[in-house]
Amino acid sequence: WLNLLVSFYESEKYAFIAAPVNFFQEQNQLEYFQSLDFIGMMGITGAGIHGEFQHMCNGANLAYEKAAFEAVGGFKGIDGRASGDDMLLLQKMAKHFPKRIGFLKNADATVHTKAMPDWRSFLNQRIRWASKSYDYPEWQVTFRLAMVFLFCLFILGSPLLIPFFGWPVAIAFLGMLLVKGIVDYFFLGAMSRFFGRSALMKKYLFAVPLHLIYIVSVGILANLTKTYEWKGRKVR
Repeated sequence: WLNLLVSFYESEKYAFIAAPVNFFQEQNQLEYFQSLDFIGMMGITGAGIHGEFQHMCNGANLAYEKAAFEAVGGFKGIDGRASGDDMLLLQKMAKHFPKRIGFLKNADATVHTKAMPDWRSFLNQRIRWASKSYDYPEWQVTFRLAMVFLFCLFILGSPLLIPFFGWPVAIAFLGMLLVKGIVDYFFLGAMSRFFGRSALMKKYLFAVPLHLIYIVSVGILANLTKTYEWKGRKVR
């Protein structure tokens, strides 16, 4: 891991390097779902940094130059949040060093950690992640998160509108569900193969409805409450 990180830095001289994180040693269906979802998130993270259209990362696997950290004032201005120091620092650095942000695309550089074991801890984690989205300096990240939420909300809510608006809504519902299902299948399939986790795709059909419910419920809860539990502490 350290060899790959250092050689990448020596080659590219990036001020900030984000690298992949995966869940492993899954014990139940919820943990398998999180692994599949997180693999997709890593793909979006890498694509956003490489394409320079958004900057995301995970604090479990990143590195940055001390000089660059000091040049942007460290965590000053973003230290009022209980969570989010990784992405907020990344976006702060990306503003000052727009061409010096890199993603280490190498499966062998992956850091592994365990998924949340139950629904309570899973929802607390995702509410914590979602609650800081309004603080992101890059509006593009917040905008795309909002678009994903609205898309999933319409898919879940459209069956309720079918009795009132008939076939047009039914066709729109089936079309959006089909588009999401196909796009996610090929994207997650490619990412799972890259990380050597192709077996996760056996959980794909289970993950499709769960992903819709999770995106909508966490999006709503994160806006209704800013309180969550994290590492045995209640954060407000």
